[in-house]
Amino acid sequence: MKFALVTRAITFASLCVLATACGSGSSGGGAETDSDSQPLTPVEPQSPQQPVEPQQPVEPEQPVEPEQPESGTISGEASESEPLSTGSESLSSLAAGEVITGTLAQNQETVIRVPSGAEVILTSDTGDVDLFLITEPVFSVDALVCSGIVVGREHNCAATVDDGELYALVFAQEDSTFTLTATTDCSVASVNQWVNRNMLDYYLFADLVPVVDPAAFNNPGELIQELRFNELDPFSNIQVAAVQEERTETGGAFGLGFRSMVDSEGNERVTTVYTDSPFGRAGINRGDIIVGIDGVAVDELDDQVVFELLGDRDNPREAVWEFVRGDTGTTEFIPITIGEFTVNSVLFSSTFTNDNFGGTVGYLVFDSFIGTSEQDLDVAIADLRDAGITELVLDLRYNGGGLISVANRLASQIAGPSVAGETLVSYEFNDEYTDVNFDFDAVNASPSLDLDRVLVLTTGQTASSSELVINGLQPFIEVVTFGERTLGKPFISASRPFCGVSLNAMEAQGVNSNGVTVAGGIEADCFAADDVTRDYGSRSGSLEGMLASSLDFLLNGTCDASPTFAKQPDVREPLFADELPPPGALLDRR
Repeated sequence: MKFALVTRAITFASLCVLATACGSGSSGGGAETDSDSQPLTPVEPQSPQQPVEPQQPVEPEQPVEPEQPESGTISGEASESEPLSTGSESLSSLAAGEVITGTLAQNQETVIRVPSGAEVILTSDTGDVDLFLITEPVFSVDALVCSGIVVGREHNCAATVDDGELYALVFAQEDSTFTLTATTDCSVASVNQWVNRNMLDYYLFADLVPVVDPAAFNNPGELIQELRFNELDPFSNIQVAAVQEERTETGGAFGLGFRSMVDSEGNERVTTVYTDSPFGRAGINRGDIIVGIDGVAVDELDDQVVFELLGDRDNPREAVWEFVRGDTGTTEFIPITIGEFTVNSVLFSSTFTNDNFGGTVGYLVFDSFIGTSEQDLDVAIADLRDAGITELVLDLRYNGGGLISVANRLASQIAGPSVAGETLVSYEFNDEYTDVNFDFDAVNASPSLDLDRVLVLTTGQTASSSELVINGLQPFIEVVTFGERTLGKPFISASRPFCGVSLNAMEAQGVNSNGVTVAGGIEADCFAADDVTRDYGSRSGSLEGMLASSLDFLLNGTCDASPTFAKQPDVREPLFADELPPPGALLDRR
């Protein structure tokens, strides 16, 4: 069973926009996607054709404080306002629209007053420089409000401070020349130019980016589709910065909190429900059938009708949903109003025993690799460990990825100390940035399960960080996959905010310690169809089909051969950018 490739699938993409403020790979809740399974629109419900207003970018992680920097020299078209003094040093000022150029020796720095609320752009003309925005003219962690320590020639930051006093600290990793500008121009033309410059620089396939006129495109989402190397990369995308940040770091979302797909009989089945969401609070379960909303049948819904019935963040509306319960077949009418909620990464966990099996099987449904996932995983892993499990079925069927730091931790928790220090994946950047290639090693993570085998449930929506867990562990423990071939996303990216949008360009590609890539997808060892008629585990009164296949394998050695064709999923959610290791860790080049 797969998502329907029909008009109603487009409509329910809109409903899934209201379901969550979506995740990486194909994780999280749904959002509208184009025919290449690529997110191009905001993930918060909006009136049809309503434009996205530029917003201030969010703040990256804190950098390591530079050690004993020296001052460099600057020149250019800076403001003629009276310079500030800090000790014996005078600070130049940069106004919006102005340009400053400078030269710094290795480990030197310079501090320049910059306008609050503007996008400050630092370009390494030669060498390598980093950008920090601080609220005081002397660097301290407490004064730091934004940092630009990323791969690439261009770094940008923006912050708004109450008293208007904001400073840019430029720090040289090596002998460098640089250009510093500030802009308040967040027009489509300006954002498009910024996207084009970035794609021609650190993008993994920068040498294959076509020459285009950025001004000829109506929005950056349209431009990114033209610039990316679609043959291998349908993933690079543009998202709303604030929504992506909230979803990735805190699990915060707005909408209804569900996913759905069309089953083999044409019914719109709920496949995922987040516990704290409006659907979760209303008692909707996986396997329930959506019949209609406020008397409008599912097959009669379109985007305009969905918006009129459900509203948005500013004007939420209660709508009466008609469901047929998956476990009883009874019809129920339930009023539901869209609203804010928090995504839970662990959807379900349980244990199973059998008189003919000498052990305990743990079952864990893991939905997304986000900032709050480690806490969710620690609780679930500790419960499974305390239950004395000897086998684990890890359900990643809808998990499209997210933070690779969480993927590393999960893999380390499954295998335990035996893999600590082993390389799970090696990442390579384009030929201009081979100096930042790195190995991502397993860690000592507690609690852990210390298993020598894991069974994983997969579909075409299993991607990215989920594939990292599977592929990264395969050289060290036995990994048996059940379901269908995964999506095949070997790339990572670091989200780059600018004028309220985030560019998620694929920057590096990875292979495991045996040199194996997930490009093209990981084929299932044993075929199993996604049983959307039943809830996870045995909550519907009988075992869900994919789980049953894995338990049959453990009990009887049963393994159905994969079909000769590969199903291509109609992914309804955007691909959240994977996280590069933070500054001060693997990518710290000091």
